[in-house]
Parts: sequence; structure tokens; C-alpha cells
Amino acid sequence: MARLTGRIALVCIVALMGLGFLNADPLTVRRGVPEHGEAVFVELVVDSNRVVVGQPVAYELRVLYDPHRIEVRSVSRPEVDKPVVVEAGKDGVQGTEKRDGAIWSKLSWSGVFYPKEAGSLTLAPTQLDYVVRGERQSRGSWGFFSMFGEPEKIHSITSEAQKIKVDALPPLPASAEECSGVGVYTDCQVSVDRQKVMQGDAVQVRYTLEGEGSAGLLSSPQLKVPDYCSAYFSECKRQKGRVTLGYVIQAHQAGNVEIPGQRFLFFDPQDKSYYSVKSPSFTLVVESRPEGEKLPSDPSNSEQDEQFADQDEQDEKPKAVALQFHSTPVRRLEIPVGYFVGLLAMVLAGRLTVLLWPWGVCTMKRLLAQRRRKKKARQLRLVIENGDRVDLIEQLYKFFLPCAGLITGAEWERFWIELQGLYFTHEKNVLEDPSFWPSFKMRCERWLWHSEKMK
Repeated sequence: MARLTGRIALVCIVALMGLGFLNADPLTVRRGVPEHGEAVFVELVVDSNRVVVGQPVAYELRVLYDPHRIEVRSVSRPEVDKPVVVEAGKDGVQGTEKRDGAIWSKLSWSGVFYPKEAGSLTLAPTQLDYVVRGERQSRGSWGFFSMFGEPEKIHSITSEAQKIKVDALPPLPASAEECSGVGVYTDCQVSVDRQKVMQGDAVQVRYTLEGEGSAGLLSSPQLKVPDYCSAYFSECKRQKGRVTLGYVIQAHQAGNVEIPGQRFLFFDPQDKSYYSVKSPSFTLVVESRPEGEKLPSDPSNSEQDEQFADQDEQDEKPKAVALQFHSTPVRRLEIPVGYFVGLLAMVLAGRLTVLLWPWGVCTMKRLLAQRRRKKKARQLRLVIENGDRVDLIEQLYKFFLPCAGLITGAEWERFWIELQGLYFTHEKNVLEDPSFWPSFKMRCERWLWHSEKMK
């Protein structure tokens, strides 16, 4: 019954909304605003439009808007048309910025990418979708059903494309074999997990470079070690202002093995020149293995070289690279009046049904019982006037029995005892007594009337 009542209430609400008694216009504060072209704009900026291969390029996508007039819906991600290495940045940072004497709400996405080849690189425009507060698309006149239409008018603007010229690195110095990266590094320290090892055991060596640049991103510098040692690149960990290059070194000859200081060559984009940073040297104490014990196999980096070769082949094909960030549109919750009122009324109707259901059931039972008593009392009055008196006593007893404990008073007690005596003894001579029956009939009609008034 409770579910049926709730469904009936929902149907009534929908009918009222469909007829237009409950309006479906949204709860929006409308205000007169000037042209929205000056209330929102998007900028895509880079820190430099001319770089060399491997030089970091910092970019930032800015969205400035008036929050009282504009709601941002979505922002597309910028793309570049040449191979680059991308470092994750900050996504959807919210804040404010003062410009032209006004305070603007600001959304920004930033990051760094490193060009991998020379040429012209294009940072494609980004698109911003937004809506103007108070500007709505036309709705139908169907009240409730019009809220399923599109309530907002979406506007779009795009940023300007950015052209970046990428120059090739100058020729290497005569004594250099490779360039370890582009940037400014001031110091290099080395750490070894252990300096006393068995012949052929692997040693973890980490070179920590202090500074900023592309070290370890585009290529892995090769270590210069003695001929009876092998070394291969294992990892690159980048932190702000620091890069850690990890290597594994194996010494295949017993004795004191000196690993010379490594000279890492970098290109300084500001001075347009090469420079080197040297690490300290260190010594490994290598003990010979027992006779007959095999040396550990020399780990080969051929598989890693194949992966780099495959990656280089893929990079040769120009393709658009999406800079990694996730757009976080700012949305304002807006509920149409009709939908909100209908939902609220449905919830209240269901809640009231649950609370009032026990009271309603009891009231219905009481009204039905009272109606049955009135009907039976009218029938008994007819029997009192014209029916058989013995049959009347039996019907009166069955009628008053359910409410015998509910009626109080001395007169009722005497009447009830008298009625019980007549029912169980069946004394016809008493019923035929002219002095008894008229007064008994009056008492019966009185208590029949009293039972009709009982709740």
C-alpha cells in the first residue's frame, strides 16, 4: 500500500509539471552583461621560441575568465607535430591573477618538453569551451518535458599557435665522443652501494648531477671503465634541480680496480658552448672466487639497445604528440525548478507515507468497525419491534459481546448481567411478561445508540 501511494503521488506531480503548474526554468540569477568576448580568453605561452635539440621548453596554458559571467566547460590539450620527450607538470591549477586593474579567475596547465630533432616545431592551438551565465537556449512550452532539452549554449575560443625553431647542436669538440644533454649542471657526485665485492659481482653506482637540463632523457651516457670491467646503464631518476644516473659495473679481474672519474659533456644554451662536469674516482676491492667456481655471466644490454633502436625508428616518422595533462572543467550545479520541486515533493510524499501509514491503517479499521456496528444496530431495532424475542436475545448477546469490556458504568453492568441471564436460561415467560419487556426494550435501544457512538 505504501508503494502504491508513493507511485500515485509521483504520477500527480508529473501531471502538474506537464500541465505547466510547476515551471521548469532553472534557478539562475539573470543579470545584464556586456559582450562576453572580453570576459574570457585563453593563452598558450612558451618560455622560448628558439631552442636547440634537447633544450627544455616550458609551456603554460592559461585560462583567464570572469567567474560572475563565464563558466568553463572543457579545455583541449595542446599537441606538437614533432617527436618530443614530455615531463609531467601541473594540471588544472586554480588561482587568481590581476591584469589591467581587474582580478581574474585563473586555470593553468604547465609542463616541460624536450625536442628530439632539429627543424620547425608547432605547438597547435587549444580550444576552450564555455557558457555565459544567464544565456540559455530556447525551451519548449511543455513545462516538465522541456527540461530534457539542451539548456546551455556552448561558446568556443582558441589560442594562437606557437612556432618554435629547433636548431641542431654544434659539432662536438675533437676530444669528445658524445653529448650527455643540454642544460646547466654545476657538480657531479658518485655513490657506490659497496666497494668490496667478489670477482664478477655487480656493483650499483649512481652519479648525481646538480642542475637543470635534459641529462638522461634523450640518451644514456656511456661510462669509461678499464677493459677488464663492463658497465651498463640501469636507471635515471629526475628531481627538481637534480638528476641521478644509475649504472651497474662488473669487475672480471681480482685486485684493486680503480674506476676513473667520469667526464659528462653538456651544452649550455645560454653561452652556446660545450662544457664538462667531472665526477670523483673510486676504487673497488675485488676478491678472486674459489677455484672451480664459475664467474657470473656478463649482463648484456643488447635487448635495451634494440629497444632504443626501435624507438628511434618510430621517432623518425613525424606525428603529433599530445602534451600530457588532463582538463579539469569547472562546473556549476544548476537544477531546473520543476525538476527540483518534483523531486522534493516525491521525497516528502514517500516520507509522509511511511510515517502516517500505521495511523492510516488504524483509522481505516476503526471507521469500518463503526460502520458495521451502525448497520447491525439498525437491523436489531427492526427485530426489537417486529421479530422473535428469543432470536432477538441471541443477536443482542452476540452484538454486545465484543464491546462488553469497553463500556463502563453501573447501568451497563446491570444490563449486561440481565442480558447474559436471558441468553443462557431462555426463559420465555420472562420475555412475555408485560411489566418487563417494555423497560428492557428501552434499555436495549439506549445501549444500541451508545454503541453507534463508540470509536
